[in-house]
Amino acid sequence: MKTDPISKPWTGKCQRCGKKTNASTMSWINTELICMDCDKAEQNHPLYKESKAKELAQVQKGNLNYEGIGFDHASLHIPLTLLCVINRRA
Repeated sequence: MKTDPISKPWTGKCQRCGKKTNASTMSWINTELICMDCDKAEQNHPLYKESKAKELAQVQKGNLNYEGIGFDHASLHIPLTLLCVINRRA
């Protein structure tokens, strides 16, 4: 089983939108450490439920280093970042 870290080290900034924050969580869609605003935005993304289900299946198989569902980062990252900014203003 792979035990190397699959995410970038935490620097105090959201790895999706760049916001400085003391609170973070790992994305369900990929291995980014994201702020709570990006987490909220991600929960509204159409791939969110599928991502969680696939993550659970991988963990049940013993894969604790699942890298996410795999997606075109450019097409997913931009809409999630925009949702994060919108949520921050709300």
